[in-house]
Amino acid sequence: MGNQQSESAGSPRESDSESASDASGDDYLWKHILRGNYTKVKRFFKSGCKVDWESFLRRGNSTSYEDGVFGIHSSSRLPLQALLKRCRTGRNMTKCKKFIKLLLENGLDPNLIDNEGKTALNHLITNVNYFRLYVRCYRQVRKLSKVSCEVLAMLGEHGASMISGQEYDSLDRSPLHYAAMYNFTDSTQVFAKHGSDLELNDAQGKTPLHIAAENCSFSVLRDLIRCGCDMVTKTNDDETVLHLIIKGATTEINCALVFIEYFVRSGVDVNARDVRGNTALHLAARIGTDDKIIAQLVRNGADVDAVNNKGRSPLFEYLNGTDLLSYPQVEVTSDQRLPVEYMMGFACLLNNMTDFQHIVCDRDGRTPITLQDPRAEDLLTRLLDKSLRPTTLQHLCRQAIRNSIGINKLIETKHLKTLGLPGTLENYVCSVDYVDTLLG
Repeated sequence: MGNQQSESAGSPRESDSESASDASGDDYLWKHILRGNYTKVKRFFKSGCKVDWESFLRRGNSTSYEDGVFGIHSSSRLPLQALLKRCRTGRNMTKCKKFIKLLLENGLDPNLIDNEGKTALNHLITNVNYFRLYVRCYRQVRKLSKVSCEVLAMLGEHGASMISGQEYDSLDRSPLHYAAMYNFTDSTQVFAKHGSDLELNDAQGKTPLHIAAENCSFSVLRDLIRCGCDMVTKTNDDETVLHLIIKGATTEINCALVFIEYFVRSGVDVNARDVRGNTALHLAARIGTDDKIIAQLVRNGADVDAVNNKGRSPLFEYLNGTDLLSYPQVEVTSDQRLPVEYMMGFACLLNNMTDFQHIVCDRDGRTPITLQDPRAEDLLTRLLDKSLRPTTLQHLCRQAIRNSIGINKLIETKHLKTLGLPGTLENYVCSVDYVDTLLG
């Protein structure tokens, strides 16, 4: 291997323009891998040529090629990595799969690590992220993900490690963590089949389920749940999947809405606190992704009176994240109310509170950004008045009835009817306006 072979000895035929050294074993194979010439590489192996992969890789730095077709320059001689790198735009992925299968069947080790500290599996998962970011057609992304999943299964069948974290990764994350981050569709079952730990914690105490929730990776999240992953476990910062999915809901609102209710019904504590004392409702109010998320958390039993370590209620966080100074055209309405008071999130939080002590001021004496706006003077006065007055027994009883029945049951199945309350009291507990606020 590596010496020039005559054509009669089975060496692949080359054109007259190719030098003798180009046609010699290792260099011949490497050059045609980079050029994407599947037919010649297949002929090389079919002709009976055997590759001493250790020698091939040891000589890696002695020769390098820059190929004009794929724009690859490599001196590391790791064929799988080189092939996967040239597929990051989505082009030639099917051909790449054939190539990888051919090389694996002829003894190439899938666990080789390149100078970036990555195996072929790591590059494959990175490609999935590239497809998601740069391929505009959703159907094409699905097709590329399917082919990538077939390559993943192929690597697993030939001994690729799917258990340990990457050497280059300071967060101690396994390939499955990154598959969850990039929403690698249908990959979960393949990882599980080949021994990947579905409950592995990274350096932050996050499992693949946590990572999938944090990135709103719908497909992987669904598959991990089907595989029986623990939904109640917390990270090192005491964050639950509810905290994380709300953090990731900035672009995937529908994914968050689907799973929030499912998590709560599956036993995740909707009022669990992280190390900063924040509940999921605090985060939803602060981030301000969508008022529908706030309403859904409240319907599922989130405590609107919860106070975090800074002495802030969810309504404080909501008003602190809504800066009216960013909207110079905002004007007070004819009934002396600001537009924020008609927003679903504001009404949903205010209407379900019983403790108004932590709206206008936190433990450090800070006031929410919205209430610092001169245009919010009237709103500040009314909220301050609420915070100074004791909550009425009437209001406390109304909220106690709502909580004991469950707000979701109250507005969806009309459980209030079974109590036999007078119509006026029934309307006071669950008015049409109240239901509209929670259902949007």
